[in-house]
Amino acid sequence: MAGYTPPTPTMPLPLPLAMELAL
Repeated sequence: MAGYTPPTPTMPLPLPLAMELAL
């Protein structure tokens, strides 16, 4: 899931979570 983009950039969780998942 390297190309996962959250529909709502207001959530402080999906952002860091996706980054860790991408790493």
